[in-house]
Amino acid sequence: MAEIPPGEIVIIGGGIAGLSAAWYLLKSGYSVRIIEKAACGQGSSKLAAGMLAPIHELEFTELDILQAGLESIQLYSEWEKELGDIGLNRTGTLEIASGQEDVPYLKRQFEFQQQQGLEVHWLDQAALREKEPMLAGTVPCGIFAPGDIQVENRLLLEVLQQKIILMGGVIQDHTQFESWDEADQLVWVRNTDTTLQAIPASALVFAMGASPKPLDSHPEIIPVKGEMIALEKKDSFPLKHIIRIRNRRLGNAYVVPKRFSILAGSTSEHMGYMQENTFGGLFDILRKCYQVLPGLYELSIQEIYSGLRPASDDHLPQIREIGPGPVYCLNGLYRHGILLGPWAGKKLSEIVNTKLIDKKNFFPDI
Repeated sequence: MAEIPPGEIVIIGGGIAGLSAAWYLLKSGYSVRIIEKAACGQGSSKLAAGMLAPIHELEFTELDILQAGLESIQLYSEWEKELGDIGLNRTGTLEIASGQEDVPYLKRQFEFQQQQGLEVHWLDQAALREKEPMLAGTVPCGIFAPGDIQVENRLLLEVLQQKIILMGGVIQDHTQFESWDEADQLVWVRNTDTTLQAIPASALVFAMGASPKPLDSHPEIIPVKGEMIALEKKDSFPLKHIIRIRNRRLGNAYVVPKRFSILAGSTSEHMGYMQENTFGGLFDILRKCYQVLPGLYELSIQEIYSGLRPASDDHLPQIREIGPGPVYCLNGLYRHGILLGPWAGKKLSEIVNTKLIDKKNFFPDI
C-alpha cells in the first residue's frame, strides 16, 4: 500500500454524498481517502431514479429544501462542464393528477409553486396529451416544470470515481470502519481479510447513508425503503418526460425514461434494514403507473430492486461537525440524495475548510 499522506481527510461512505464531498475537498487542495464497506457507487445512490426535481418535490414545509435543490441544479451544470457527460436530460417533468379526485390536490400544489415564483405551467387534458402522447386519455390535467430535469445517476457515480482518482484521491472498497482514535487522529478500519489498519487523518467525514450509527455523537438515521422496477425501453413506447403521479387514494408514484430503460417507482416503507422486494410493494407501483401509462403493459422487466433512503427525524440534511475532534456528518439526504449531492458536498467542504483553515465553527443554514 502506498504511504498515506499526513493530513488526509477520510470519508466513510462511497455513495453520492461521500463522492460529492470528496470532489469538493480535492478541489480545495486536501488529500482525500474514501472508505467504503462494499463497492463505491454500488449502494442506494446507484438504485435511485436520478430525478433533479426540486419544484415537484416541494412540500409545504420544505422551502429550505427547495432553495437547496435549485442551487444544486446549478451546480450540476458546472459538473457537466467539469466532469463531461453525466447524462443530464433537460426535457422537463410532468406532474399529473391520476384521476378527477386528485385534481384539487394538484391545483393546490400548482398555486403553492406559483406563490414561490417557480416556472410551472398548468396543462388541461388536451394540452397534456399533446405534450406527452403516452399518457392515458383519462388523465385530467397536469403541471409542467421545465426546470425539473434528470441525471443518469449510475453514469454520474462512475464518472465521479474516475475524476476523484485522477485528482489524486484514494478509493478503498470492501473496508469496514471500526473506530476513531481522537487522541492520535487515527481511523481504524478492517479489510476483507479481517486485517486491522490505522489511517492517519486530519479529519473524518461520515457519509454512510442508511447504516447503523458509527459514533454516539452521530445523528440517528432512519432507513426508508423504496422499491423500483426497471423496464425495457422500446420504440413502441416513446415516453419523453418524467411523469410524477399524484394519487391521494393509492399514494404517489413516478415513471422516468432513462437512456437504456424506463424506471417505475417508488414505495416509501419503514421496514428497518430489510431491503428485499415485496409482492405488495411491486403491486402498488404497477397499478399506479399502469393506470396513467397503459403502454407500460407490453414492456419487459429488466430488473427489480430497492434502496434505503437515509432520513433524519425532521427529514432535513445533517451537514455539520459532530466531534469528538475534527469529525463531520454528511447524511440524512432522504429522498433528495441525487438532487442535493453537489450542494451537500460543497457545504460539507466549506465547513471542513473553515474549521481546518480559519479555526472557526461554521454551520450552514439548511
